[in-house]
Amino acid sequence: MLSPVLEHNRLDLVYLGLLTGLECELVRCGGNITVNSNQVLGLGRIYDRAGQHHSAVECYPLVAKLSAVSGVRVEALRRLALSCRRKRRFREAAQFWCLLLDVPELSQRVWCEASLALAVYYEHRAHDVSRADLFARQALEVATYPPRCQALEHRVRRLCRKVETDLRSQKTRKQLNEPLSSAAHFLADDELQL
Repeated sequence: MLSPVLEHNRLDLVYLGLLTGLECELVRCGGNITVNSNQVLGLGRIYDRAGQHHSAVECYPLVAKLSAVSGVRVEALRRLALSCRRKRRFREAAQFWCLLLDVPELSQRVWCEASLALAVYYEHRAHDVSRADLFARQALEVATYPPRCQALEHRVRRLCRKVETDLRSQKTRKQLNEPLSSAAHFLADDELQL
């Protein structure tokens, strides 16, 4: 009665040993020894968990090239963006988030994450409040988790105020750069004579 269960457990251990051996071989040789994008993605995850982010970052572009499956490509691009952000390479991270948004049939969760990351990038790094507002609104459109929705609504309101302030300051700058009317020149000259 127990023999089928023991046989099943024995096979599980054999397969686990084979998988561990394959994983060790991948770690030793790197992602270039396989053309399986899932294996290379798994290797990148192993490197990430081990703190070897430079090795992980070498795997993810290979995954993005190898994979015809959009889910695997999405995961690789997402991990590249997160890794670049961790390394404070914000412009590169933004490029990967943009590539993610171009993937067809992207899940709402990843769409929201990428849009929010781009909103933060454009607000705090690129100092383009209008673009930040655009991406924050995109994220808000697809957000479903109530606390995230509230945070995004707050961000959109704040960015809206910043956009209005920027427009007012641009208008003021434009007015300051216009030539003064002759009456203004006259008043200015009178003030100088006093």
